This record gives sequence, structure tokens and C-alpha cells, in this order.
Amino acid sequence: MNVLRLLTVIVSSTIAGLVSARAVLTLFEPVYETWEIAPWRVVIFSLVFIASFALFFYQMVYERPSFLSFLKRPIHLVVIAILTYLFYFSTVGEMVHLEEEGSIGPVPIIIIAVLTYVLLIWAVMYRMIATDWHMYWKKNQPSPWTIVYFGLPIVLIGFIYWIGFFPGPMTPDSFHHWRQSLDYDFSNWHPMIYTVLTIVLTSFWDNPAVVTLFQVLFIGAVWGYTMFSLRRIGLPHIALIVATTIVTIIPITGIYAVTFWKDVLYSVLLLLFTVYFMNIVISKGTWLAVWRNVILLTVTMLALAFFRNNGLPIVLVSLIALGLMHLKYWRAIVVPIVVTFVTYIVVTGPIFSALDVNAAQSIESLSIPHQQIGYILNDEDGTLTEQQAAKLDYFMPVDAWKEAYHPFLSDHIKFHPELDRDRLADDIPGYIGTWAGIVGNNFGLAVEGYLYQTSIVWQIHEPNRAYTASYASQVMDNPHGLEMSPLSEPVHQGLLSYLTFTDEQLLELIWRPALFILLILLATSAGTLKNGLRFLIISTPVILNWGTMLAAIPAQDFRYMLPNFFILFVIVLLAFGKFKLEIKQEDLH
Repeated sequence: MNVLRLLTVIVSSTIAGLVSARAVLTLFEPVYETWEIAPWRVVIFSLVFIASFALFFYQMVYERPSFLSFLKRPIHLVVIAILTYLFYFSTVGEMVHLEEEGSIGPVPIIIIAVLTYVLLIWAVMYRMIATDWHMYWKKNQPSPWTIVYFGLPIVLIGFIYWIGFFPGPMTPDSFHHWRQSLDYDFSNWHPMIYTVLTIVLTSFWDNPAVVTLFQVLFIGAVWGYTMFSLRRIGLPHIALIVATTIVTIIPITGIYAVTFWKDVLYSVLLLLFTVYFMNIVISKGTWLAVWRNVILLTVTMLALAFFRNNGLPIVLVSLIALGLMHLKYWRAIVVPIVVTFVTYIVVTGPIFSALDVNAAQSIESLSIPHQQIGYILNDEDGTLTEQQAAKLDYFMPVDAWKEAYHPFLSDHIKFHPELDRDRLADDIPGYIGTWAGIVGNNFGLAVEGYLYQTSIVWQIHEPNRAYTASYASQVMDNPHGLEMSPLSEPVHQGLLSYLTFTDEQLLELIWRPALFILLILLATSAGTLKNGLRFLIISTPVILNWGTMLAAIPAQDFRYMLPNFFILFVIVLLAFGKFKLEIKQEDLH
């Protein structure tokens, strides 16, 4: 009987996985052509869906009563329906290939794809909620060597990439910091703190490789501490090993660890900030009773505020939300908020002025309004009043605006030679008023333009005519004489082939970060249903980071959403746990 059950699971999951993988792929590309061009892509997608359906059928066969009763709660049905819509909306394409003669048409494909999402979301949510890993703040901490055990694999894989891409991939954003570290002509257009870090590190070794090596070590340390913290609250050792193995194997970790970008350290700092939130929630606030922890939290908040321009609102709003849940420790929460805010104002104000630092212009956050106007101007149904057209002409000729527009990249407008940036900076209210009027008269088109520009934030499937800047793999042309000099050419070629393979064959599974945020939302939903709003608080920083990208992302670059990748593993692991919040004061120490 057990053999028959096992065979049922294997056969059913194989059939369902093959059918569903074909249906989901067909939502955005002709599978028959993909099979001829990139068969591995079809094979890997099929294996992913077969494995996912194995979970579904295992629970249907071995845990049928509780698995079916899971759907009796209306809230579960509502959450499954919402998540199904999000996954479908994120993957469906134009499906032009289904309009060809002889095609079965889009309706059967859509039905199978939607049913696939319903069943798999149901299966994953049930597994997360039914699993009962008890999590509580333990008196006895794991050995400090736990940090080393889990951090070392990350450092080793980072070091391999460091050897293969020495001194590390660099782009114009990288050279912006490097130039300032040489001539001290400072600008906060790209956060100055990364320039300061570069100056400090290159005082020991005058090579950008010292910065990328520091990033490798820092990522390893923070990941080791993350696993240490998860182990302390009771998560199984094997689960942490699996998570670390996946993070090590997926090329995101290695290539980003050695890329000369501020986004890398910002992402790891947001992971650390999330872990601190977890500690506070699981300890029922008593983590804040130790002022050393408050200092660490404050320093991390300051670093986040200075490492990216959206960091300040994220940390402040997150901590205010946390404070509402832990009013008993309001002093320990108010202190980081006040210190972070005041320090940020003082540094970006008087100190930057004293150092003659060029402040970041607020017009840098106008990418989405630029793009919406460009989309409306290029659509035959777009309408502007004479006053609106005249106002746009004041900033940049309308014809130039139309010509410069690219649906997925705002740089062509932001840096257009005919855009008068000084006028725009001096009259932002006037520009915003004009934009609001144009959007009000063309609301449907404005939404379409917005969805194009924010595609990488919410869309798993890459649209036609779009692009995905997955990673950097070279030192671009520059006036500083910097060039890529791999310490091992075989390692370089091997890693480059691996990166190319994942980019071409597994784009939606690895390099479209919308998948990670949807999985975070899935895990957050399950964790919140299981543990209440306390769980939602832990996810607040990464969700807010996602929200800021929805509001102002300038291009289709994976790096803007890099935090999703690292934090995903924390949220998913926590979703399998059950908070046990009864805690004695001495358990904090």
C-alpha cells in the first residue's frame, strides 16, 4: 500500500509538472521554439514544477484530511486567490504566438496556468502553516563558531569569483566613486559613504580589489550571523545548511559580492536590519533591553540611510511600525530613530556644505513621471493641453522628449542634452503639477507607462522589447587605466559560462527579482496567518524597499532588488516556525 501511494505521488507529480511547466512557459513564449533553441530551459522548468507538485500530491495522499480542511477557512481562500492573481499577472505575456493558425488558443493555457498557481500556493502555504518548528529566544546561544561555519562557504565562493573577476566588475557608477576617491571632488549623487569607504580601504591597498574583497568578507560575516541568529531561536540545523548551500550555488551571491557597487553593501545591511527585527520580535522586545544591541541597531540604520537614498524612509518607517508593537521599550526605539534622523540631517546639511559636497538632486527621483509623460506623448491616443505642452517645452522640447523615450529606461530622458536640469530643479512643483494634469487626462496610458518602467519590480516574465541588466561581468572603459585582470583565466571562463547559462536559460527563476518578492509575500502571508502581525513586522523592511522601487526605479537593473534575494531565505525559514513568545528576562543574556 505504501509503495502504491508513493507511485501515485511520483506519477501524478510528473504528469502535472510537465503539463504545468509547458502551460506557464507558454504564457510568455512559444515552448516548441524554446525546445529547439534552449532545451535545458524547458527541462529545468519542468523539473521545478515536478518537484513543486510532488509536495502537493504528497500532502494530498498522506495528509488528505488536514490538507483539504485547510481550505475551509475563508481567509486562506482569500490569500490564495490574491497570490494566484499576483503570480499570474506577473507571468502572463502578450501570447501572440497563441494566435497563430493551429494553436489551441490562450484560454486552455490560462486555465491550466491559473490552476497550477492555485494548487502550488495552496500546497506551500499549507506546508508552512502545518510545520511546527518552535521558535523562542533561547538562554543558551549556539557556539560563536556557528557564524564561521555558515559564513565560510559564502566567503569561499566569493573568493573564487574574486579570483575569476579580479579586481571586480566596474561600471560608470563604480567609476563615479573611484574618481572621487582620487580627486576628493565629492558628490552625493551616488551616496558618498561608499566613496569614503573606498578611500579608507584603498589607504591599505591602492586597488579597487580591496573594496570587493571587503564586500566578500562582509557578506560572509552577515550571513554567518544570520544563520547564528536563526539557530539561536530554534530553527533546525539542516534547514540552515540547505539555505546556505542554495545561496552559495546560485551565482547571484558570487558575482555581486565582487562587483564594485554600493548596492551590494546596502542589500546586506538590509538583511542585517531584518535579522535585528527578528531578534526583537522573537524576544518580545527584550533584545532592546541591552544597550549594546540598541547601538548596533542604530549604526545599521545610519549605514542604510547613507548607503542608498531610499534607506532613510525605510529604516524610520520600519522602526516606527516596530515601536507600535513594543511600546514597553519605547525609549530604546526612539533613540535610534532620533539619532538616525538628526545625524542624517546634520551630515547632509552643514557637514556636506562645509566639505563642499554636491548634494543629490531631487530630480533624480522623477524617473517614473518622465516615463509616463514619454509614453503618453508617443501614444496616438495621448492628449496634452496647449498649456501642458508649453510647460514641457520649458524643460525639454516635446519632440525631443518623444524621441528620447524608452519604455523600460529613464536615462535617455533624465540625461538628455536638451533637458534643462537647472530649470527642472528650480521648478519641481510646476513640473509635478503638469505631470499630474497629464496623468489625470490620460490615466489609462499613465498606468501602462508605469507598468513598463517598473517591470523588473513586479514582473517575472521579461516583456517583449524589454531588457534585464542581470549583473556586470567586466570593467568598462574608463579614464583611470583600470581593467579586468583575472588571477585565473580558466576560473574566469568557467564562471562566465555559468553566469551566461543562468541568464539565458533561467532568467525568470534567477535574474527576474519579482519572483523573490512574490515568494516573500507568500511566506509573509503564511507566517502572518500562523503567528499574527508580529510576523509581518519582520518583513516590513524588505516590503518597504520593494515599495520604494515601485515608486522610483530608474532602470531594469537586478541590483536595485538585490535585498529580496538574501532576505527571502530568512522570511521563508521563519514561515515554517511557530512563535513561542513566553520568555524570561534572563533568557536575553
